Amino acid sequence: MTRLPARSRSSVPIESTRRLVRVRSGRTLPSHADMLLLVLLGLCLLAPGLTMPATARAADPGPSAEPALVTMTVEPLLAGTIRPGAWTALRVHLENAGPAIQGELRVTSTTQGGSSSSVAVELPTGARQEHLVHTRAGPFGSRLRVDLVADDTVVLSTRVAASASDPEALGVFVLAERPDRLVGDIRAAVASRRPRSVAVTPIVPSDLPDRVEAWAAVDRLVWQDVSPSMLSVDQAQALVDWVALGGELVVVAGSSGLAGVAGFPDDLLPYEPTGTVEVPLVDLASLLGTLPVGATPLPALAGSLHAGTALATSGDAVIAARRAIGQGGVTLVGVDLATSWLAGSSVAAGAWSRMVTDRPAAMDTRVVRDQSILADALSVLPSVEVPHMDQLFLLFLAYVILIGPVSYIVLGRLDRREWAWVTTPVLVLVFAAIAFLMGTVLRGNNVVVNQLAIVRGALGTDRGVADVRIGVFAPSRRTFDVTLPGGALISPDVSDDGRGDGQALTVTLGEPARVRGLQVGFGDLRSFETQAMVPAPRMDAQLRLVEDHVVGTVRNASDLPLDDVVFAYGGRVATFGDLAPGATIEVDLPPGAGGLRRTNFDELLAGIGRGDAGDARATSARRAIVRALAGRWWWDDFQGSDPLAGYGPVLLGWRSEPILEVDVGEPATSIGETLHVVPVQVIATGPVSFTGQAIDQALLDLDAFDGWENGGAFVLGRGTMTVAYRPPAFEGTLTPTGLLLRLDRTAVAVTATEGELLAPLPADVQPDQANPVATGIDGLPDGPRDLPRVQLLDRTTQTWMELPPLTRGWVYAIAEPDRYLDPAGGLQVRFVQRVAGDEVSFGLGMRVEGEVR
Repeated sequence: MTRLPARSRSSVPIESTRRLVRVRSGRTLPSHADMLLLVLLGLCLLAPGLTMPATARAADPGPSAEPALVTMTVEPLLAGTIRPGAWTALRVHLENAGPAIQGELRVTSTTQGGSSSSVAVELPTGARQEHLVHTRAGPFGSRLRVDLVADDTVVLSTRVAASASDPEALGVFVLAERPDRLVGDIRAAVASRRPRSVAVTPIVPSDLPDRVEAWAAVDRLVWQDVSPSMLSVDQAQALVDWVALGGELVVVAGSSGLAGVAGFPDDLLPYEPTGTVEVPLVDLASLLGTLPVGATPLPALAGSLHAGTALATSGDAVIAARRAIGQGGVTLVGVDLATSWLAGSSVAAGAWSRMVTDRPAAMDTRVVRDQSILADALSVLPSVEVPHMDQLFLLFLAYVILIGPVSYIVLGRLDRREWAWVTTPVLVLVFAAIAFLMGTVLRGNNVVVNQLAIVRGALGTDRGVADVRIGVFAPSRRTFDVTLPGGALISPDVSDDGRGDGQALTVTLGEPARVRGLQVGFGDLRSFETQAMVPAPRMDAQLRLVEDHVVGTVRNASDLPLDDVVFAYGGRVATFGDLAPGATIEVDLPPGAGGLRRTNFDELLAGIGRGDAGDARATSARRAIVRALAGRWWWDDFQGSDPLAGYGPVLLGWRSEPILEVDVGEPATSIGETLHVVPVQVIATGPVSFTGQAIDQALLDLDAFDGWENGGAFVLGRGTMTVAYRPPAFEGTLTPTGLLLRLDRTAVAVTATEGELLAPLPADVQPDQANPVATGIDGLPDGPRDLPRVQLLDRTTQTWMELPPLTRGWVYAIAEPDRYLDPAGGLQVRFVQRVAGDEVSFGLGMRVEGEVR
C-alpha cells in the first residue's frame, strides 16, 4: 500500500486514499471521482502558500510577526516637468507602521541600461519621512521605478511615469499666491509670439528643487506675492545659482506690496523698493506702451537703482529695472500687471511678451550637452601611449633580419638548416614577448583616473557648476568602489541621443557619493559623467565699454591660480598667460567683425606645446573640452559662427589638475584638465556703439515649413522667423541715437556710421499681424526673391512694422530707432518669406548707437 505524507494523511482520510486507484488489466487508472479528489488534495497541500499575505515584509522577523505596513508616494518636482537628458528631482513620502527598516531608496531608469541611483534611509516604527532622490532623464523621457530596499530585498516598489517635455520648449513657471491672475495673460503673450514651443506651469514653493542641477527645465520664473522666506536655505541658494547660470527671474508687484518682495538676497534685485508711489499715465506708457481706453494711474513699488538697467521711472524713482547676473538676470516690475484694466488686454500681453520671450531660453545647467565629445580624449593617458613609429619600425626590421638572413646564414655555417623548424618558432615567441613587454610598459601598471571638466562660474562668487567626465583605467581586470565628494550627481555615459556604453551603474548619492562595483576590463577604461558644485576662482572685474571697446581690469581674488588665461568678446580673443592669486590683468579689446575662427580657438589652447607626451595629452584634452563647450565635433564647424555667443565678454582659464578628489579604493594616478568659464559684465557710460559679433543673435520662433540657423546666417522657406538681437549686458540705460541695418548673405559688421534713411511702410499697406505671409495686399511692394522681407517690433505699440524691400549689401539708417530698441539695446526682427517653394539664405548685420547714463 502506498503511504501518503503525514501532512496529506491529516487532510484526507486513509479510506479515501484507498479508493483513489483501481486495478484493470494490470494498469492503475483514476476515475473521474478520483481525479476530483486528487485536485482537492493538491489544493489542500497548496493552501498554506495560497493563504500567505501579499503585503511585503521589511525583513524576516519570524512566522508569528505581523507584516510591515509601509506606504510610499512619489512625485517629480517642478509639477512633474522633466527636460530630456537633464537631472530631475523626485520627492518620496514614506510612512512606516511596522517594524523598523534600514535600507535605501533606489531609482532605476530603463533609459540608462538599468543604472540606479539611491539614497540611504532609516525608518523607525511610526516614522513619516520625506526624501529627495535625483535621477537623470533619458532623451525621450524615462520610465522610472522607485524601490524601497532593505537587506537586498525589495520592500515596496512603485513606477513613475516621467514624460519628458519638448527639449526646445521655453519653460515658464509661475510662483504666485494667485497664479490664475497671471497664467492666462502669460499664455496669451507667449502663444502669440512662440506658438509651438512654450509651456507655462503654475507651481508652489515646495516644487522648487534644492539643487541647481535639477532646475534644467526652468527658463523663466515669474514671482508674485510669495515670501522668499518660504524657501529653504538650499532652495534659495539654488535660485541664485540658477540665475547666474542663465535663468531669468521676473518679480512682479502684487497685492502684498513691499512684503511681497522682501526677503530676496541683497545682491539679487536691481533696485530695493523703499516705498509706493502713484505712477501717472505718461510714465506707465513708457513701461507698457500705448495704454488702453479707461487706463488709470497705478501704485508702484519704487526705489533707487542698485545695479542694472532702469526700464521705467517715475520722477527720480525707478519703478522697473533689470539686472544682469552671470548669464541670467532679474527683472523687477513695481506695477501689478494683473490690475483689472490691464488683465486680459493686449497691453499686458505685450509687457509679458517682452519680459518672458525677448531673450533666448536659459542655458542648460549642464555645461556640456553631449559629453560623448570628451570620450576619445579620456583614453589619452600619460602611461597609455601608442608606440612611436620608429620603435615599431626597428622592432619589425630586427624581426625580419633575424628570422631571414641571420637565421639562414648562421644555420648554414653550422650545417644545421633543418633546425629552422625549431629556431623560427622560438624567434617568433621571443619577438612576441618583446612586443607584449613593450605594450605592457607603455600601458603602465598603475590605475589611472582621468578627469575632463568644464566649470561655469560668475563674477564675485567662489562656486561653480562643473560637468565632469571621469575615466578609470586599469591594467588588469578590476572592480572598484569609487567615491566622489561634494554630493556629486553621477550618471552613466548617455548622450542626448541615448547612446551609452551599455553598462549599468549602481550609484549611492549623498556625501560622499559612490559608484559601487564599477567593473573595468583588462587594459580598459570605463567612464561616467558627474555634475557637482565645486570651488571656483573668485574673479572681480572693473570693465567699461568705451565706444565699441571693452577696457578695464580683471583680478583673481581667490587663492587658486589660472593658467593660459584668455579674454573673449565679440569674436576676438586676447591671451594673458597665467593669472596668479591676487594678480590683475589689463583688458583693451575691440569686437571682431565676424565669428570666431580656427586661429582664435588655437589661442584658447595657448601655452600648450607639441613636444613631450604630457603636452600631447593636454592638447588633446583641451581641444576636446573646447569642442564640447561649443557643441562642435570638428574645427570646420566653427567657421562663420561664434560658439561663445550668449556669453558676452567672458574670461576663460585652465587648470591642469583634476577638479574632484576621486577615490577608487586603491592607489591611483590622478590627472585632469579643467576649463573655468567666467562671464563678466561691463559698465557703459556716455556714447557707445555695438556691431559685428558684439551683438548676439538668438532664434526665438520659427513658423515655417523649413528653416534653420547656418553658421551665423539663416535659411528660411515660406513662413516667418523671429530673431532677437542684443548687445552684451551692461550697467546703465541706453538712449538710442542710431540703428543701421545691412541685409546680406551672412551677418557682417556695419562699420559705416551713416546710411540711407528708411521708415516702415505706410499703415494701410502693412501686412496682417496674424498672417504676415499673406500675398495680394494692394500697395505692398515686391522685393527680391532671394531675400526675405524684414519686420521690426515696435515697442510702443507692440506691432510688427514691415520695412520696404532691402537691397543686398546696402546700409540703411532706421528712422526713430527708439521705437524698436529697448533700454538695454535689444531688438526683435521678424523675417518673412512669402514665395512658396523657395528658400532664402541671409544674415542681418547691424549697428546700435546710443548714449548710456
